[in-house]
Amino acid sequence: MPLRTLFRYLANHPEVINRLAESYPIRRAAQLTAYLIHRSKETGQRSLDDFLKSSTTRQIKEQASETGNSVQSFSKTFTEELKDGLRKMNEEIKKQK
Repeated sequence: MPLRTLFRYLANHPEVINRLAESYPIRRAAQLTAYLIHRSKETGQRSLDDFLKSSTTRQIKEQASETGNSVQSFSKTFTEELKDGLRKMNEEIKKQK
């Protein structure tokens, strides 16, 4: 409980906050944090660029386009067969009448 009160007191006084912000440990921690964020962003971007340039990515793209073509041809064939079946069924119903 006393720590909570102490922290609340310190956090609500701008003079204390400014003095802490100007202290060497806090400034150094902020510098290291900014450095690590920028470094990890740069590393991630480099890794993403390398991945996009790799042959694996091209293979995945090719397989995806082939799969898309297969789905389109299946859909087209299925639609044609369905229409043909319905047409034949209508003709049989007309013959029975």
